[in-house]
Amino acid sequence: MTATSVRDGCLEEIRVILPQPESYSDIAAGKPLLLSAGIDSIAMVELVLRLENRFSVEIDSQNLEDVFFNIDSLARFIDDKRSNA
Repeated sequence: MTATSVRDGCLEEIRVILPQPESYSDIAAGKPLLLSAGIDSIAMVELVLRLENRFSVEIDSQNLEDVFFNIDSLARFIDDKRSNA
């Protein structure tokens, strides 16, 4: 799976849980994920679980702000986790 397809997969999962669909274009453009999406803590837990299941990775609670800074940092994190598995 390429970094682009990981990014696309992340965007698909975000779209499913996004409480404000109008912020999707901001997220896809690389704006800060947590600020632009309005994702609350319950949606964040759901997103983490969806990403873990989809990509067969474990996302621990350390550095969540860095990992979920924007779509590119999230995709890079998942791609790195999959490469090191």
